[in-house]
Amino acid sequence: MGKKTSSCILGILIVFLMVACSNNVEKNNDREVEFSKQLLTFEDSVLRSDTAIVGKYIETIIYEDYVEHKFEVKDLIYGENINEEIYLYSNIGIGHVEENGYSYQLDENKYEKGKEYILIMESVDSIFYDHTRYILNAELLLNETDKEYYMYSKYIDLPTGEAIKDYILEIYNSASHHSVKVDDTVYESDFDEMIAESDYIGKVTVLELVSEGRVHNGNTYRCNVEKLAKGRDLNRYDDGSILMVILKNSVNVGDTYIIGFDQVDDNSLIYTQAVKTSVYDYQDKLMNTING
Repeated sequence: MGKKTSSCILGILIVFLMVACSNNVEKNNDREVEFSKQLLTFEDSVLRSDTAIVGKYIETIIYEDYVEHKFEVKDLIYGENINEEIYLYSNIGIGHVEENGYSYQLDENKYEKGKEYILIMESVDSIFYDHTRYILNAELLLNETDKEYYMYSKYIDLPTGEAIKDYILEIYNSASHHSVKVDDTVYESDFDEMIAESDYIGKVTVLELVSEGRVHNGNTYRCNVEKLAKGRDLNRYDDGSILMVILKNSVNVGDTYIIGFDQVDDNSLIYTQAVKTSVYDYQDKLMNTING
């Protein structure tokens, strides 16, 4: 997945989490967030995915606001740039499918150590993640070891053995899919990479920390962009500020930097740091080397 797409997905996730966190229920004295989920068929889930594997479950790693299920990849059904081990990401909270009134615990561990499962997933890469995250777009539990397949807790009749992988691949290949081009550009310096890969480059003063990232390695800051060396027409709040997601431990409140950044979408007031090496202490002579 390209950098621009990843930034958009991350920004959308940030906005989605802000909305989701405003609608929560109390359970066992802990706040539990509800997430709206779209009702999908098995075919829909396959067609929306970009990666499918047979994976052996290893362990679940529990963080404050999310969990990751770790799998050893035993067989790749389709997908690109897959590692020997992958991390299946899940929010902590309740998934609610409005169309049929079905609710389920997103972070519930339904996997048994040592057993193999078919995982039909969407992959998300970002500079704010330590590794590629894989996400299930529907509540699927495909236990390949026991040949038991469930969707929304209901048994679904699927082929078994090698036939199930052929069946899934046939569905996936029934529609065209965007081929992800791997960017192999080599830059002379990190600064050149920032210039090439950023939609905007500006003199940015960090005004305040708005929120700390819990599901990714970025904090959201309110910033003032004093001038732009690349890009134009920022969407700003009434006070002239913008929100920007920046890698943790990269900036200090009150200081001024040269930052390369991207916009989440055309209407968004949220921007994201473009590449890992796109934050520099401000210097006039450095700013003047950038051609917009």
